[in-house]
Amino acid sequence: MHDLHVKDVNNSPPEFTWLSRRRLNTLGFLLCMFSVIYAHFAQFVQGFAPCLLCVLQRLALTVIGIIFLFAAVHGPRSWAARIYGLLIDLTAMIGVIISVWHVWIQNLPLEKLPRSCGPSLDYMLKNLQPREALQQLLTVSGECANTDWNLLNISIPIWNILFFFVLGIFGLVANYWPRR
Repeated sequence: MHDLHVKDVNNSPPEFTWLSRRRLNTLGFLLCMFSVIYAHFAQFVQGFAPCLLCVLQRLALTVIGIIFLFAAVHGPRSWAARIYGLLIDLTAMIGVIISVWHVWIQNLPLEKLPRSCGPSLDYMLKNLQPREALQQLLTVSGECANTDWNLLNISIPIWNILFFFVLGIFGLVANYWPRR
């Protein structure tokens, strides 16, 4: 005779045993890493040179992936899992801010764009103080206004806004909702 499962009296949602924190965090890590791998493919194989804001968005995506990886390997319970979720969400919101800044630059009129693209990230990190480097990073760059790649007539920064939002929500859900 088959075992019958008795429904919980307080109507709690069903347990999905395959939806563990560890698996969801691993999935988040894989999503981030596939995106970063594609960004490198677009740069080194397809020949799209990333601007400074593209590099910062890639960095935010990498950090989110590393946090997902730590959460997957650690397999925390309760409050520690929530801390991972908050770190993922915070980093995703930083990615959203960078992406929104990039979209704003892409939509500036040509006469408002700066004439100089400024120094490279490598130069700034080697030759400037951290405060000066941050100030340079936040300065509008003319090359960041170029839209070299589109999918469905939507630029990479707009896709990144959506992706960062999804990752932030996914990170919270993955680390708050499952009980194990």
